Amino acid sequence: MAPKISPRVLAIGGALYIATSSATYLYLKNGKPSPCSCQSHGASSSSSSIDGVGNSIGTFDRIARDYDDKINVDELLMGIKLLRRFLIKEAKGDVLEVSAGTGRNLIYYSSSPEIRSVTLTDASREMLLRAHEKYSAAVSEGKAKKKKDNSVPETSFLLADVENLCLETSVRPSDPPSADGLPRDTNAATTVMPDALQNSKPQLEEPLTRFGPALKTVHKVPPNTYDTVIDTFGLCSCANPVKALSEMAKALKPGGQLLLLEHGRSTWNFINKILDSSADTHLEKWGCRWNRDIEGLVKEAGLEVVSMARWHFGTTYVIICSKKGTCIDIL
Repeated sequence: MAPKISPRVLAIGGALYIATSSATYLYLKNGKPSPCSCQSHGASSSSSSIDGVGNSIGTFDRIARDYDDKINVDELLMGIKLLRRFLIKEAKGDVLEVSAGTGRNLIYYSSSPEIRSVTLTDASREMLLRAHEKYSAAVSEGKAKKKKDNSVPETSFLLADVENLCLETSVRPSDPPSADGLPRDTNAATTVMPDALQNSKPQLEEPLTRFGPALKTVHKVPPNTYDTVIDTFGLCSCANPVKALSEMAKALKPGGQLLLLEHGRSTWNFINKILDSSADTHLEKWGCRWNRDIEGLVKEAGLEVVSMARWHFGTTYVIICSKKGTCIDIL
């Protein structure tokens, strides 16, 4: 027998659906600042540009301090925070988050017991400093409350360009960076960081001393290193999103998974007309190309879609994918 759903649950669900759908439509129609955090990810510093997306790192550095306050309500109303939580629950092992911005996913990593370590990267130094402030606060709170369960995993922060993410040289599969931000693989460390940083061992209690030098140099990670790579609302700000996806795939271990939460073209033509008509204005103001075909980009990058769900008239994508020819286990 099918389970009964109470009228109250149906009413609440219907109200939430209408509210989020209305909020999405009004947001798209009015061209308001994006509630999907695409501003926080730092467009690539690559000289190439596709669809007019270029180098907007200065913009992201400038808005980093008050960015979270500007989009918190929008994300709450549209259910984006729930989608973030759902996506992060699928993460396991050593995790690399690209285009991490101000660390809006940090609070969800503690809810996944299968995560061993987390590395956050972004092209914007100011965004990463803001993310580290959140991490330091979470660690301090955990120590004060003597939390052992539900604590934030070991996390490191690296300034990195997602479109040039991986080392070109052939290196063996290695562990991700340790908590001090330095790769555990000593062979890779000489390529990723200067000698001065390799010899430094600053303490967690000194975040700016510890992370200041590391965030002045753009780093690359060894390929075949991570069990999970995550990107939330970053592809819209990439000059070359296909190259960015290919770099994410390179960072994965065999059998690893790529988790995406993105926004782009809708399943509804009238929504696509709205997106297309204001795409250039939105791009100029926010550095975000919001009418991209995300599913098409994933396939063009040679990735295999394991599962996909779409929300908000089809403009919000939740995608789990893998390298072609590999199998992954869905939690």
